[in-house]
Amino acid sequence: MKKIAFGATVKIVSTTITKERGLAGLLGEVLGTSIPSSSGVEVLGGKNDDVAYGVYIEDLDEDYWLPRELLEPVND
Repeated sequence: MKKIAFGATVKIVSTTITKERGLAGLLGEVLGTSIPSSSGVEVLGGKNDDVAYGVYIEDLDEDYWLPRELLEPVND
C-alpha cells in the first residue's frame, strides 16, 4: 500500500459508510495524522490500525478523520 504524506491529495474510497456520508469518490487533502487511542479523535469507519488521517474536503468545507483503507492516493 502506497504511503500517504502530509499535503497529499487523496480520493475517498467507495464503501457503505462513505456512500452514506456522501464522501465516496470525493477528493481531499491530508492535513495530518493522529493516534485515535491516545487522542480520542472520532474515526469514520473504525480504528483498525490506530492511525487516522485528517482529510480536508474542499467541496464540503469539512474535515474528517479516516483510516488508511478508505484513502486512495491521487497522482498530482
